[in-house]
Amino acid sequence: MSKSKSIQRFFAIDLAKRESQLCVTDADGDVLEERRFSTTPAKLEEIAAQLTKHDTVCFEMTTNSFAIARLFKELSPAKVLVSNPMKTKLIASARSQPTLDVIKNLAKVLQVSSDELIFGEDERSPSDDFKLQFEAVSRFPDDEKNIVKALLEGMILKHEAKRWANA
Repeated sequence: MSKSKSIQRFFAIDLAKRESQLCVTDADGDVLEERRFSTTPAKLEEIAAQLTKHDTVCFEMTTNSFAIARLFKELSPAKVLVSNPMKTKLIASARSQPTLDVIKNLAKVLQVSSDELIFGEDERSPSDDFKLQFEAVSRFPDDEKNIVKALLEGMILKHEAKRWANA
């Protein structure tokens, strides 16, 4: 599989002593690749070399998964996770809608925000015309960030008050 420049891919790797299993999906869950490979340093380095900053790699927890996860973190810009299979199975087998606590714990296990679990990729992010401004403000010193934050909060309150007055 070649490096993909902008597509978000998810690499699930089930590590075993001699032969491991790899499954690569896109953001919609469609399988892009599925194969077994020899669990050798060369093969693991080959997979790590394919990763981009848009990719996420998840290892099922085994005795050597943390060492291999460290290797992937050193060799690639991808997000690297180690999953506890028992916790993952419990979450996946839930028969009802997850509670806030379950979502919170799942976000911790996957090392993502709860917004990333609940909302689509662009549902909670600022529109393109504000992204550059927010990026610039994020580089401000803390005292200037607080001023911008207070200005925004004031404008939002003013807008909401006007909206409620006209309702």
